[in-house]
Amino acid sequence: MLLIRKATQKDLLLIQKLNNQLFELELATFDKYLIKDWPLTKQGREYFKNAINEDYVIVAELNHKVVGYLLGECADKSYYPFKIAELCNMCIDKDYRKQGIGNFLFHQFENDFKEKGINHFIVTASFKNENAIAFYKKMGFESTNITLAKF
Repeated sequence: MLLIRKATQKDLLLIQKLNNQLFELELATFDKYLIKDWPLTKQGREYFKNAINEDYVIVAELNHKVVGYLLGECADKSYYPFKIAELCNMCIDKDYRKQGIGNFLFHQFENDFKEKGINHFIVTASFKNENAIAFYKKMGFESTNITLAKF
């Protein structure tokens, strides 16, 4: 049975490992400049530790095993006349993808922020990550900006 719940510090290492799966995919396929294993570094640990304490982090548990997470926050976009919730990062364990777990995580995130009166959402995905973009479009997102980089 799938359970979506608020993350605790006990989930920290599992979230770091899941995010590292995302980093490995991004590094190999979309962004060669990422720091390998960053989620497992001291900086990565502090990032997720603080997010669990201060932001919005939920996990998906299947049969008492954490198989995915979503990290979001109320984004500081003062140039808009409304508050925005940002989906900062999300990952489903590679062995559990394509089973609808991401849908459950996103809808929980969306519902929780709507209960707080926040009805606008943003997310950033690697331009070449067609699977992520297709997922976010399925969740109702549309393209609004493109970020260009010169490294």
